[in-house]
Amino acid sequence: MANDQTELGMICLISGSDYEKGQLRLASPFYCECGDTLPEKLVLHVISGPIWEAKFTLGSLYIEGLKSMMSYYVIKPYHMVVLYYVGGAEFNVRIYTPHAVEMKYPTTNYDSQSDVIYSSLEEEKLCSTYHFNAVHNFVGVYNLHIESEQFVTNKVDGDALFGKTWFDFVEAAKIVNGDLLALYKTASPFKFKVSVFDKKTVCDEFLGGGVSVSSSYANFFKVMTSECLAKGELQLPRVFKKNYGHTLGEILHLDLGGGYSTKFKYCSVRKKIHGLIHFIGKYDIQDGYVLFFNYLGNSTFALSVYDRQCMNHFRDIVGYLRFEEFMNPPYDTNVVVLSDDSEDSVSEDSDEEMDHSLDVSSQTEEDNEDVVENEMMDFNVVLKKSHIHQRCHGAVIFL
Repeated sequence: MANDQTELGMICLISGSDYEKGQLRLASPFYCECGDTLPEKLVLHVISGPIWEAKFTLGSLYIEGLKSMMSYYVIKPYHMVVLYYVGGAEFNVRIYTPHAVEMKYPTTNYDSQSDVIYSSLEEEKLCSTYHFNAVHNFVGVYNLHIESEQFVTNKVDGDALFGKTWFDFVEAAKIVNGDLLALYKTASPFKFKVSVFDKKTVCDEFLGGGVSVSSSYANFFKVMTSECLAKGELQLPRVFKKNYGHTLGEILHLDLGGGYSTKFKYCSVRKKIHGLIHFIGKYDIQDGYVLFFNYLGNSTFALSVYDRQCMNHFRDIVGYLRFEEFMNPPYDTNVVVLSDDSEDSVSEDSDEEMDHSLDVSSQTEEDNEDVVENEMMDFNVVLKKSHIHQRCHGAVIFL
């Protein structure tokens, strides 16, 4: 669904202190641009829910007074909140869970509730769940469905046993009957990390093929990592995959807004989106950027991207589309893309490697002198945004 109108959006990943204080952090660029015009009393509109009043103080990056809203929607650490500034005192709000999918919003009327208390271990559980679904590109090697007997014994299927701290973990992490634990490997062969899927989410994710696109969990997000950038692929979050993976074709259509679009590929066997290399290069997608996929059905998504400053990457500070800034010529064999590596990532052996490269280049030039004279030596150099705004950037090009 293309959107040519202004849309000023920003994202906020909830931290422990944000939850305890009932606050949301505004993106710094937004505050610098709009902070002076924001009134003290703000209004937040959550989809199909009540309207929430909040407080803003000039000089602070935070919207405060949201404890009741966080309690009503059970917003805990590692929930992702997307704020869309409508204008004046109004914001529209979307909420994503640590499972990296948009939450199933309550339909009951708001009633004052006590604050939801969580422990430090439960926060670790939420952190693990967030990274399993939103960040990393892997699947669990073992799924454990929690049943009543696991609350009186630490034995699971076969001869596998959890350690003595199993019962402490169950209590502190608030594991209940019906939850699902997805375990995945670490560097140690006897140590696993765990992602916890709560009972309600587990029930919803196994609803089967009758789920409509208009229902819950149709929208998800993924955080770009260096691995994603190098391979040009993303793993679907588990909940979205279970509900909608079977509806996706081999080609995915991505609507970027303003009449711009692109295509990705989908592998139904590996449950991965791939073929992102050209998109990453063309639109300067970097490590830490967040991609939001809003599923429209028929293998079509509306895609938005948020940068490391938590602002919409495809729009300027007042919300207008800025695709003309990315309209570089497509890469080909005569284009050299300079590395984004900073001085922190240079290895101790870089000088030796450069000397070796010089030797190889010299040998190659001598051996192929007659051939080189007849080859086309023209090429283009594409400078990315990071090359311009950082100190000590440079490149050595061997001809």
